[in-house]
Amino acid sequence: KSIDWLGFEYDTAIGGYRRGPSSIDYTLSDGATLLKVVDPAGTRHIRVVGLATPLRSVNQPDPLCAARMLDNWLNEHRNETGAIAVLHPVDASDILNTDYHERTLIDHTGIDSLEPSRTWAVIPATPLLIDSVERVTRFLRWHLTAPLYLSNVVRLACGDIDRNDKKILEGLSSCHLDGRDLVVEAPLSTQDRQLLKEMAMRRPLRWLVDIERLEALHEALLQCPVYPTHRATHTRFERRDNGTFVCSCASCKSEWGTNICGACGSSIPFIKPGKAVPDGELPSEFFGGDLLASLCEGATAADVEPVTSGPDLRVLVCPNCRSCSKSSRFTNCGRCSGRAS
Repeated sequence: KSIDWLGFEYDTAIGGYRRGPSSIDYTLSDGATLLKVVDPAGTRHIRVVGLATPLRSVNQPDPLCAARMLDNWLNEHRNETGAIAVLHPVDASDILNTDYHERTLIDHTGIDSLEPSRTWAVIPATPLLIDSVERVTRFLRWHLTAPLYLSNVVRLACGDIDRNDKKILEGLSSCHLDGRDLVVEAPLSTQDRQLLKEMAMRRPLRWLVDIERLEALHEALLQCPVYPTHRATHTRFERRDNGTFVCSCASCKSEWGTNICGACGSSIPFIKPGKAVPDGELPSEFFGGDLLASLCEGATAADVEPVTSGPDLRVLVCPNCRSCSKSSRFTNCGRCSGRAS
């Protein structure tokens, strides 16, 4: 269901799901669902495991104890790379009665990392709550989308360059030369694309393959992540001076891209749905499509600066240092209060 919500459709030719240049193949093994994601950012694996019993139960009223046992299990399996989502059964009252400190341990969003090559989430799930599908959708969206946004700058190996080719490459509008590499920082213009393809005979063997991969990446970057029906040609791409980028959809005013974490300086991929939605275009099943990175636990709408254009200024949790990216002033947020102390 989450894969459907994210805009993937089943393709009988490949025996899996496809959305533009991205595909998802899944298998079942030892009670787990194994997802293989292939897109212009590379190949990634996601494992979804369901627990038979809840972390909070009559025999185990303290969910923190069970969560620490799970934490130990994850540490013992650190050689299993990729993303892991652990679904544990709950009911509605269980979620409502869980306080913040418990949620920081048993209800991660998929951006907390035990190993650089692996992220994990423990997600409360029940068939009776639409919230469960929303949480799984957000987890999958992170691992499907964030790598694409973080791969927005591409380096192409040019090999030996004569004076004429160097002059052509230095004149491209969306790229610049860095030694013997061509650094592509924005979607290629029609003229730049044609010039690059014309010099293929004088470039390394994988030149055309690399250009095709580059174009597939830009196709994914320009596609509106909130409304898949909106055409990429209606997207405006802007490269900012700090190395981040922002895309904006002319149809729905949604924005997406990367921001800089104020704590550690790394990039935070984000999605900000637009409010100017044409009549009749609002998806009936929009859950899980409103966020990429998580919001600060303590920040509210009144605390966060309004966004009219440009970068998303909401207080987001950084996927690298796992701190709230813009502030230390929220005493009701475990991350912010921890930084302030």
